[in-house]
Amino acid sequence: MSGKPKADAFLVRFLPLFSPDTPILMALRPIQFPDDEDTCADVKCTVGEYCKDGKCHCYDFCPSDWFIHPNKICVDGYTYSHTCDLYRNICYCREGDPRCGDERYFNGHRADSDSIIRYFAECQELTTKCNWAVQQRYFKYQFILWLQQLLRSTNYGTDPRNVLLRPRSEHDWLALDSLLAKHIGRNGENAGPILSFVFCELDVDKSGMIEERELAMLTQVALPTLACLEIFLGNCISGRTISRDAWFNCFEIDSRKLSLCSFQ
Repeated sequence: MSGKPKADAFLVRFLPLFSPDTPILMALRPIQFPDDEDTCADVKCTVGEYCKDGKCHCYDFCPSDWFIHPNKICVDGYTYSHTCDLYRNICYCREGDPRCGDERYFNGHRADSDSIIRYFAECQELTTKCNWAVQQRYFKYQFILWLQQLLRSTNYGTDPRNVLLRPRSEHDWLALDSLLAKHIGRNGENAGPILSFVFCELDVDKSGMIEERELAMLTQVALPTLACLEIFLGNCISGRTISRDAWFNCFEIDSRKLSLCSFQ
């Protein structure tokens, strides 16, 4: 192999959640030649671009290391081989490049900055994998238990860019442990504080609503494993957002006695 940096499995999986200025992302950009060093010194290119002669250019192809660790992603119903191809396509479409949506790599998808990774797998028709008539009765209970296990899992703290996986202080862990220790009943008993916590985590901009891009942090972790999740969340979503009341109504839990963003 050449001296190119390698994109390990962790990086490939969580690339879209990192800032373009994160050092590990910057390492994926082509090494600048000496002649380019001065002209590119003050140029900031986004992910999917590299600097040459003082200007940002779209990648012509992804570095070979991406093919060592293929990790398909589902974006707006289109499957990409990996996140590098997604960002390359976004760049092509933004710049009006005729390669935008190339059928060979992008299946005709015209990506833009609003394109959202739904989950880290090949796109699937999840409704065919969900027997909602059977699952409906207990899905909310199973989903709450899944959230509880996620917050307890060893994956917690592995990704600073996903609020459901971000590292926490020792004080936060103690409070969270107390919250997670409560037994959850089949009718949602004791689930209110956990659901309040998850809502507040996903509501990153503190607008009082979970917006589509914020909700993606949940679906990226949960799908396609929880095949019924999209049907369940469809009952909560209005105008591509989920309000606090709608979130709790989906779980049939009275939120009036719950303090927003509280561990209590």
